[in-house]
Amino acid sequence: MEFLISLLILFQILHFGEIKINRLFLSNSSYLKQHQTNPVNWHFFNSYSLFLSKYTNKPLFISIGFKSCHWCNELEKELFKKSDAANFLNKKFIPVKIDKEEMPQIDNYFQSYYFKIYGKNAGWPLNIISDYKLKPKAFFSFVPYKDEFTGKSYKKIILEKLNEDITIKTKNHQTLQISKVFDQKYGGFLVDGLLKFPRNEIYQLLADRYIYEHNINDKEIATLSLYNMASKGLFDIIDGGFFRYSTDTEWIIPHFEKMLYTNALLISTYLRWYSITNNKFYLNTVKKTLSFWLNNMYNGKYFYSSINADSNDMEGQYYLIDYRKLQDYLKNNYPNIDIKTFEKLHITKDGNFDYFLNQPYLSDYELDNKTRYLINILQTYRLKKPFPQIDKQIIFSWNMEMLKALIDYSYFDRKILNFIIKTLFNLEKDFIYHNNIFHSKNLNTLNTNSLLEDYAFYIETLIALYNRTLNKDFFYKAIKFTNIAINKFYKNGNWYTTESHKFIASLNEKYKKSAALTMLLNLKYILPISNKDLFIKVYKETYENISKLRLDSINNPSFYRLRFPTIKITGNRKNLNLLIDNKLPLKYHLIFKETQDKYLYLTACYNKICFIHTKSPYELIKIINNKINNN
Repeated sequence: MEFLISLLILFQILHFGEIKINRLFLSNSSYLKQHQTNPVNWHFFNSYSLFLSKYTNKPLFISIGFKSCHWCNELEKELFKKSDAANFLNKKFIPVKIDKEEMPQIDNYFQSYYFKIYGKNAGWPLNIISDYKLKPKAFFSFVPYKDEFTGKSYKKIILEKLNEDITIKTKNHQTLQISKVFDQKYGGFLVDGLLKFPRNEIYQLLADRYIYEHNINDKEIATLSLYNMASKGLFDIIDGGFFRYSTDTEWIIPHFEKMLYTNALLISTYLRWYSITNNKFYLNTVKKTLSFWLNNMYNGKYFYSSINADSNDMEGQYYLIDYRKLQDYLKNNYPNIDIKTFEKLHITKDGNFDYFLNQPYLSDYELDNKTRYLINILQTYRLKKPFPQIDKQIIFSWNMEMLKALIDYSYFDRKILNFIIKTLFNLEKDFIYHNNIFHSKNLNTLNTNSLLEDYAFYIETLIALYNRTLNKDFFYKAIKFTNIAINKFYKNGNWYTTESHKFIASLNEKYKKSAALTMLLNLKYILPISNKDLFIKVYKETYENISKLRLDSINNPSFYRLRFPTIKITGNRKNLNLLIDNKLPLKYHLIFKETQDKYLYLTACYNKICFIHTKSPYELIKIINNKINNN
């Protein structure tokens, strides 16, 4: 096949003087297919491209991105579509294009490498010049055709990067603490310059610390951050749903892509803090977010992965409100509404994004009827714009994260359980074959990669569904796939992203949860019931191995969650359901075990020590609270 493709490429060069269509036309990834007409001689990441790099003595030029990434698309327009830039890349390198959603293990490998060198996280597009052994020689993100400030061409920028010795930047990195990098004015964490990411797992850790250690400061950090994330521009107050990150410290101007995993994790975060504080603003934020994803991003079987930041070749065009155009729209449709009333939503002539252009956001904690009416007007106004492109790739692990979020929501709306179980069945039917979980489906074709994250988040969802329904089949399935995951991805204290054991799974949680740390949390829930020697061994070995690393509560918060005990509660279905109705699994680390005790006793234990034996679910709740409060 590669021989025939090479002949096709050669024919195009001889006949047209450049490549008209490259080998990416064979891809099932919509992101890679987007680059099939680039004059760059793109290769797939595979053994052939690595061999070619070794045989020709040319370094690899690896470009990693994804479909809804604004700057990935800008880089294509700026560089990859231009013939002279393509000729330079084709002559000097073996160009390789990677869809990070299709091959997250390769992205994680280079992201981890970047962090070790620079002490900070890389974003996308991530471009790497590497040898065939995948040892990087240079990293860079967006490369302009010509830098308007320095006057340097793309050639000079790339060649200068190649002359850097990246190994000399390696140093001991500072261990970050939540309180040290917390933005006391606007919430969130000041670790990425002006950029702010939601960093969901930090808020889950803060919830643990507030519940188990009673630090009021942790609640204050979470309250300020969660309010500003949901009331400012990071949240789409018109349609619902969160954008991926904020480009400013005040959370006003987001990067306008919406990702399934970001929203799933935020739903769980807001619901947990609602269960702690009873703040209705959190629940209303969740409802609006779910409404968006269920109405726009569910295809009847499962959830799509993301929405592009761009529409009409402009970032945020669909979301931003043009003051002048809104004024004209009001004159024609709502003549009695003064444009100045929209100042309540921060829509002004000066604009907060650019002159006349505004990203609307809230001023008040609670929505009054007048504000709701203004938002409804903006919703009808927005309908006249073209909707951003949806990436219809189906990613198993991300769907599991959304199902876990929906399970959390089911504590407030039991009716959604049928939807959850139906969607889980669809995903199991279409993605699991002979106990192998396939990672994604794109253009109706399965990506047969088997990745740790798919198993980790599937097991997490099964445990959560068992705790919610007391259906033991879900727990037995969680145990079964834990065994499979250990056999596939675990070796000598390390979890690997693939079965080849080539890439150690990342522990970084800047963008999303770590699959390796999730497996440890899964084992922490399973062990009180299924105390298998293998599970104990894997947990201990992994924990001891990770403990030797310099992890911190900002980049690896799930590791710090492991120290909080999982309470096993044993009782009959009637009493356990009363605990479920009181939403205990949302608040505490709990695992239920159903018995046929005719005397209706409930027993609560952790670390093999039982501290409650009572007939009253309400007394059990009270004792658990007292026990935790006195520790």
